[in-house]
Amino acid sequence: MDRAVVEYIHKSISFKLEVLGSRIADKIPSLICKGTMKHYSYDDIWKIILKQQPKGKDWYPGAFVDWDNTPRRKNRGSFCDGTSPEKFEYYLTKQIKRARNVYHKDYLFMFAWNEWGESGYLEPDTKNGYKMLEAVRNALIANDEFPDFDD
Repeated sequence: MDRAVVEYIHKSISFKLEVLGSRIADKIPSLICKGTMKHYSYDDIWKIILKQQPKGKDWYPGAFVDWDNTPRRKNRGSFCDGTSPEKFEYYLTKQIKRARNVYHKDYLFMFAWNEWGESGYLEPDTKNGYKMLEAVRNALIANDEFPDFDD
């Protein structure tokens, strides 16, 4: 597992999005650059993630909810535009399918559960309530992966 490569958003000063070892931030034109602030399209990032192919058995799929480190980094930060619970559910549903069919894995890595300082959280908030968590449930149900607690 220590050699495993994971699709994830790597938190760094230069906002390098790394997917399977290749920086996707370099592949996505930022929509707005004011000073050093960068504005990325949520859809563009997910399209690149969903095209990635594992390069071996020790490669694992991943997903992300959102990204915005501007509260911490101000005008030197970066953020995703176009994030919504509906889009997250749509892309996560696809990535769960890919985890099973492309990666041959029964799990994926999620950035993040409670990274509030960078908008990578699934916990309820005042903007979306429980909708991000409901999106996870719906994506699992759509892939017949939601646990049956009646058994």
